Amino acid sequence: MSGLGFPQLAQIGVLLLFLAIFVGLLICMFRPGAREEARQAASIPFSDDGKDGQ
Repeated sequence: MSGLGFPQLAQIGVLLLFLAIFVGLLICMFRPGAREEARQAASIPFSDDGKDGQ
């Protein structure tokens, strides 16, 4: 009887979990409108909102 034991199944499960997370992140990054949202978020530190007390 040469089946997979629990440690091997756990490794496969973790691998599939990380693969699903990676694919989900790719879909999130390359969806329509993501580029503009990323540009807006990247420009936040450089915006002058006038609240710095000067």
